[in-house]
Amino acid sequence: MIAGTDFVLADFEQAWPLIRERAGKWIEPHVVDGAARPGASVCVVNTDGMLVFTLFAVDNRLRALVLLGVSTGTPGAFWRQEAAMVAIARDMGASWLAFESARRGWAKVLGPHWRRNGDLYEREL
Repeated sequence: MIAGTDFVLADFEQAWPLIRERAGKWIEPHVVDGAARPGASVCVVNTDGMLVFTLFAVDNRLRALVLLGVSTGTPGAFWRQEAAMVAIARDMGASWLAFESARRGWAKVLGPHWRRNGDLYEREL
């Protein structure tokens, strides 16, 4: 278990084939390539799906970026797992949590603690 959540570490190359079909048309190949680079990211899985995180510094603060997030298909996965994403990002030492999506619908469903900058959605932790 990671950061007190039900997520566990996973090897991306082993976990991805199990969830690839759910990613469908929403995940571009370059995103998958970035998530699969050894040493550049951390892959975690649970019964709701898969998350792939990377860390980078912005203004001397760490930002946890979710490179890839894929649900197993049960509606509401984001809301069920948002607290877990926050816990994992904090455990990694991040001050911010972010993800990118060209899907504009996120702007309508995310809570007030999230802000949008183009295709980037982020929240302070």
